[in-house]
Amino acid sequence: MKVNPFKTTLYSSVLLAGLAATSVAAADEAKDVTATTDADATVSNTAAESSANLVKTTGDAAVVTTVPGTEEKTTTETDTTVKTTTKAIAEVSNPDFDNAVKAATMTAAASKDSADVKAVQDQAARDAQEASNTVVSENKLTREEADAALTSAKANVVATGGFTATEEAGVKHTSVEAANNDNKVQTTALTTAVSEYKQKLADYKTQLDKYYQDVLAYAAWEKSYKEYTGGTTARLLTKGLAENATGLIYKTESDATMTVENSAGSVDYLDKTIQSGHSVDEILEQFNTSRYIPSDFSAANGTQYTINADGEYTEDVWLKMATGQTLTVTYNNINGTSFNGTPVKKIVATYTLVETPSTDGSAIVKLYHDPTKTLFIGSQTDDTNKKLHVKMNLNFFDSESSVTPLDLSKNGSVLSISSLNHWNTELGNHIEKVGLNGNEYVQIPGSSITLHEDGYAYATNDNEFVANGSRFNSDPTVDPTTGEVTDEGWDAINSDGTPRTKNAYYGAATTIFKGEPMDFIAGGNNLNVPIAYWFATDSSVIVPELPEEPNKPVLPNTVSAKVTYHKNFVSVEETTEKPKPQVPTTPAEPTPGKPVTSTSVPVIPTSVPVKEEAPTLPATGEKSTAASVAAGAAMVTSALALFGISTYKRKH
Repeated sequence: MKVNPFKTTLYSSVLLAGLAATSVAAADEAKDVTATTDADATVSNTAAESSANLVKTTGDAAVVTTVPGTEEKTTTETDTTVKTTTKAIAEVSNPDFDNAVKAATMTAAASKDSADVKAVQDQAARDAQEASNTVVSENKLTREEADAALTSAKANVVATGGFTATEEAGVKHTSVEAANNDNKVQTTALTTAVSEYKQKLADYKTQLDKYYQDVLAYAAWEKSYKEYTGGTTARLLTKGLAENATGLIYKTESDATMTVENSAGSVDYLDKTIQSGHSVDEILEQFNTSRYIPSDFSAANGTQYTINADGEYTEDVWLKMATGQTLTVTYNNINGTSFNGTPVKKIVATYTLVETPSTDGSAIVKLYHDPTKTLFIGSQTDDTNKKLHVKMNLNFFDSESSVTPLDLSKNGSVLSISSLNHWNTELGNHIEKVGLNGNEYVQIPGSSITLHEDGYAYATNDNEFVANGSRFNSDPTVDPTTGEVTDEGWDAINSDGTPRTKNAYYGAATTIFKGEPMDFIAGGNNLNVPIAYWFATDSSVIVPELPEEPNKPVLPNTVSAKVTYHKNFVSVEETTEKPKPQVPTTPAEPTPGKPVTSTSVPVIPTSVPVKEEAPTLPATGEKSTAASVAAGAAMVTSALALFGISTYKRKH
């Protein structure tokens, strides 16, 4: 059987109908194909038919299509035959390969100018914007902060990459089978490339989602960390630093006793009965010097307070001191304090009144017998330009009889200065500060207290009321209906002076105490608004849990993929053989004969009229037969007569 190479042939038991021939452009490409083995290789009809037996009737069945414009004909003749051989180039394809090429080129078209990558990026950005609502609702970031973080992150996401599919020069093969096998290999490669690229795009979307999640989480952590540290670059207090301290251990000394000396001579103690009468007053009024008279104070009043056999106070005492005076307080019966493992048996503190805003330059003092509670001091505000200023120094001794203090210059432990308030109300802008001088400042994470350029540590903004921007209220919050304490505040203490709340760090500062004096200053109250300042020093430091730093956002790499493909060709030929046409012999010219003159005279028949018979019943039998014969004879006679007339006319 011969195969016409100019027709599309499906090597399969199932004919694929409707396959169009390739374009003239394909013909140009076919002329430039790269030979894999033999540039002149051809596939005969017989070989092509044999290859068809190797191809299953599936989507990878070979389809051979002659490329228009590549035909070359040669003709040879013998005495009896004419042989015509037609050679051409044919493209070998199959439906699977065509579909794979189509899928790759469509994917590449959708990826032009990284359009598909940008679409994924835009969707991820929209999803991140939606997800940020949760972060905002949880008060981890404000709407503005979340938007700013996402805007900054989006600027780093650039639409690059994508999918490209490039057609390379066609390849000529020696057989349909070889060409079709190449198509199968390419089909797998193209299908895999498209599938893997789409998976990469999906993975890229997942990675972008995580990137934006990490951006928001890290922004929230940075905000929290900044709040915890106050934005300081100072040394940061960690739990490790607080818990592993081996230097000064200075905690509650509730059994301590004390003696008090005044640099000016006698100590002016407040009459205990008078003090008890003022105990119902609001706390600031208890320290209002204008509400007391000179006779309320005397050295003799000191005996009203509890004294042990050694002449030491075992309870807190109230007294008055004047500007420039220094109180020297010696604390004995120390049981829990130590320095580098050595028990401390005596603590000596000096308190000097540097300045007071009262007219007479005096201040009311509540002196605690527990040295870790320190003192509470206040006065009337008669001069708003003046501050309440106390300088304190602490010395620790390893015995009650020792006169040489322990050297704390190499101390590695942290000392806490508690209850540094800042409130801003109609009563004034009250700020409490501590100057650490030669002692090293250590920032408590999350504390409202930070070190400022003037060398003092204090809260920059109100840390007293949540309504004024504080993270916590300083005083406990009580439910007016149930009387239940719903928030203990940050400034509440137990009866032994220890913090009663885990939030005590919020109003505290810390220092690695080197034995240097510290200055305590309070000011800012309005005129005639009493000012009071309680400060306590000990090594009971509450360190908040610093939020664990999350992983920094990692911008994922964009995705890209490149794939190439080529068409496959074979050479085909068809040979047809036909008998050689014989040259016809020219026939001899015939000699016309002499015409013969006819002597016969034609007989012209005459019409015989027939009489119309009366209607009768149809005749049967012999009569009927005779009539039929007569009628037939008449018809024959008429026909012969007409034939004769016709013949006569032709001759004459």
